[in-house]
Amino acid sequence: MNIYKTNIWIPLVAITSVVVLYIGYQFNIYDQEDHLPQVYKLLSPELYAKDFFVNEYFKSFNVRFFYVSLVYLFSKIIGVYASVTLLHFVCLASTVFLVYKLTIKLGGSHIAGLLAALLLPTVFNTFNLGLSNFVYSSFIAGSIAAPLCIYAFYNYIDNRFIAAAIAAGLACLFQVLMGVQVFLLLSIGMLFKYKEVGMKQIAYAVLAFLLFSGPMLMPMVYQQFLAEKVHDSNLVVQILAYIRNPHHYVPSYFPLESYVKFAFIVVAGLGLLSFLEKKHRETLILFYGVSILGMIVYYVGFELLSINALAKTQWFKISVWIAMFSVIAMCIAACKYFLTEEFEGSTNKYITYFSALVICISAFVLFNSANVPSNRIQGKYQLGNYAKSDLSNLHAWINDNTDVDATFLVPPNDESFLCEAQRAALVSYKPMIHQENYQVLWLEKMEEYYGVSRDSLVDGNAKNTLLVSYYSNFSNLYLNSCDFIIAEKDRLTFRDYRSNSPVFESGNWILLKN
Repeated sequence: MNIYKTNIWIPLVAITSVVVLYIGYQFNIYDQEDHLPQVYKLLSPELYAKDFFVNEYFKSFNVRFFYVSLVYLFSKIIGVYASVTLLHFVCLASTVFLVYKLTIKLGGSHIAGLLAALLLPTVFNTFNLGLSNFVYSSFIAGSIAAPLCIYAFYNYIDNRFIAAAIAAGLACLFQVLMGVQVFLLLSIGMLFKYKEVGMKQIAYAVLAFLLFSGPMLMPMVYQQFLAEKVHDSNLVVQILAYIRNPHHYVPSYFPLESYVKFAFIVVAGLGLLSFLEKKHRETLILFYGVSILGMIVYYVGFELLSINALAKTQWFKISVWIAMFSVIAMCIAACKYFLTEEFEGSTNKYITYFSALVICISAFVLFNSANVPSNRIQGKYQLGNYAKSDLSNLHAWINDNTDVDATFLVPPNDESFLCEAQRAALVSYKPMIHQENYQVLWLEKMEEYYGVSRDSLVDGNAKNTLLVSYYSNFSNLYLNSCDFIIAEKDRLTFRDYRSNSPVFESGNWILLKN
């Protein structure tokens, strides 16, 4: 089928806009706290002179290098906000388009492809394990890696194994675990049909992957597995897996809801694979089997046998791709069972007209969310005319009215300070560098500045524990050598509020002079 003859581009733009309506668009917040401050520093070297995270980042090569370099290059021309927004929408649209293409490659119809491209990043976006969503509301490293990984799967299904390896290798430059996991699946698939593929082709694919992933993969392998260790491995794993990211690393800490949703989609996907051609069905069954077996090995090895090296694989991220193939199988099956070819052919014109209407409505909402009378909409889309949060207004005031070298102590639930205020923090909860020295220093600073013991953090709820400690020890925060402290008024005692020096207030947020 020639997709250029089916008016596919207008429906795909409409789907992309609906995805943004559903998940939102956020800038300078959440995971971007360890993505964008480095860009701001490169653009304005005077920033973050005393910031812990930013200064540690520039001491050595790390996993954000290619993301930061890409955004920096664009930002030199059109600014950070325009660069990040443009790249986000390009990557999101590419993801939608490639899901559509992959669905058709697996035997689906035009409507099945559109349906999968719509449902996967919306309704089924969180049907994965380890809180690894299919798409995100902000532009992060995984936003670039996702379409590259889907393209790797597409090329593999199309028997273009070297192209698949190159795509997975490029994904590694931005999200190394995603690229490695996908290539591992594809490699096992090639080995299972080595008579068809040929060992020479497999060898070329491996070389292509190593060539394109090497600039990121080789330094990471050295840092994680070969470099001399100066810290106890149990402590490092405790920090990363049990304190900072249990929702990514520790299966027993994953929400029960996640397991229920993932089990549903796996069973549904496996049950509907019969609607696919035999060769595709066998490929996907292999992917399911390898992925789920790997999860079992990860759980038993890491949690039960304490094999710490397994934590570095973060294998449960692979569930994203199992969910993707399940949704595709569901959409193919639904269209084959309920729709006829005649019906699908007769709907193309109406789909195009309806899509054009959706684009217009979506554009109005996305770029005028401040005028939409809904609390759920306010601030969800940081595009055009949108309502800023009280915390964002506080950060903006800090950026405009404090010295560039001022230092701050911020609570752990302030997840946009570095990006929005662009000032130095003694320590920040959100940004993380996957290097042992940083992780140990990060924990020590948390203990020092937040007045909390590390033993109290190993419960899967470290952020809340830190937040409680931040305010219960608030009178001691002034002993720290910083210029300002950020707090929420309703968490302060009357004495804390009146005995200190409020500098600026924005809603419930307050800036205090130390």
